[in-house]
Amino acid sequence: MFRGIMVSDSDTKFQRIVWREDAGSPVEHYRLLTVTYGLAASPFLAARVLKQLAEDHKWSPDTDEFQIATKLPESCSEPTKRSMLSTTAKIFDPLGLVSPSVVLFKILLQETWCQGVDWDTKLPPTLSDHWKKILSNVRIPRQIAPAGVSIEIHGFADASSSAYAAAVYSRSKLSDDSFVVNLIAAKTRVAPLKRLSIPRLELSAAHLLPKLVTSITTSLTLKIANMYCWSDSEIVLHWLSSPPRRWTLFVCNRTADILDVCPHQHWHHVRSADNPADCASRGVLPTELARHSLWWHGPSWLSSPRSQWPTFGNTTPSNDSHVIIEQRKPPSDIVLCAQDDQPALDKLITKSSTWIRLLRVVAYCQRFIRRCRRSEAEPNPLTNALSARDLKLATNAIVRYCQVNTFREEVCQLKMGQPLKAKSRLLRFTPFLDEVGVLRVGGRIKNAFLPDSVHPC
Repeated sequence: MFRGIMVSDSDTKFQRIVWREDAGSPVEHYRLLTVTYGLAASPFLAARVLKQLAEDHKWSPDTDEFQIATKLPESCSEPTKRSMLSTTAKIFDPLGLVSPSVVLFKILLQETWCQGVDWDTKLPPTLSDHWKKILSNVRIPRQIAPAGVSIEIHGFADASSSAYAAAVYSRSKLSDDSFVVNLIAAKTRVAPLKRLSIPRLELSAAHLLPKLVTSITTSLTLKIANMYCWSDSEIVLHWLSSPPRRWTLFVCNRTADILDVCPHQHWHHVRSADNPADCASRGVLPTELARHSLWWHGPSWLSSPRSQWPTFGNTTPSNDSHVIIEQRKPPSDIVLCAQDDQPALDKLITKSSTWIRLLRVVAYCQRFIRRCRRSEAEPNPLTNALSARDLKLATNAIVRYCQVNTFREEVCQLKMGQPLKAKSRLLRFTPFLDEVGVLRVGGRIKNAFLPDSVHPC
């Protein structure tokens, strides 16, 4: 902890040390910049710093308030990008209660990157003047609702060209039938350097809101009676009212995430002037934030009974250019036909490792074709086992295919009843085609006195 606490520059001279690598090296002088172990004042300094941090950034138990204070270091009369980032990082605001002011710092820091400002270069006057308007002190009541009462959750989302934000409020009914509305938490994001349209930024804000609502509802111990989500973007509400698959990928993914946590019936339209998230997306000067009622307590009508709320009708801008652009185009009715010159049986012969495997595959395929065509009565049509007839038909089909590929001319001549040419390699075997079209060896074997003459194929 000691090494995380910086010592004032004017006091580092009292923490000098000397050092050299070896006896022949010159003595070098150093000053320790952080609180050092072993000094009598070190424990006091560490404890005093922690107390000061608690007074500046944490809960004040006497008044039951959160206090957030941020001041520029005295040495930052001419701020740089490094000092700007350091000061912004010191703002302890995990609930985002001062987001409208902090977002101005984030936007300004992003602008230094866009302008190519170096880390230790003095900021241009336009940036420096804005930076010096720093939040000094804000006190926020810690209690959001009386103990034992149920609350309503109201989440607001909004975006500008520079940032987008979400803010969540509690609405509770008191014993005198009045209503009190208080800010619970908020979150901001700086718009990406890659430009997005305003409707897409508004959708990003709506996408940020369910995440914030989920973290709040899982942390609160109060009973939540109802939940309302508000946006001033009619285009976003239109996107959320339709199935996500209707939109392009950017809109589809975000609307699906949003609707998983906050279904469509929870979303309502609110005027931009009544949207407190507008404060966080555009930024509010620190001097104005402390008395900004819209930010701390939401729109005025939210503290009234529901019957007195204004009616904000949701329109459906189906003809809006942004809606049309984000619509997913229906797939065209295109049929792709892949042409392969290699016959199917040739592929099976090439890929089969054994004769039995080839025979069974061909037999199954042929039986399936016969059953689909219903060209002939199939014996035992419900059985899955191959019959001897199936295997015989498959054998004939394979043999015919191989014979035609090898002796195409001879098979064609025999089918037409023509004699084979003198140069044919099969002429001396007296070939003929049997009743199923298989090429067989002829000759005198037909004159043998056998029950069934056998002609090799």
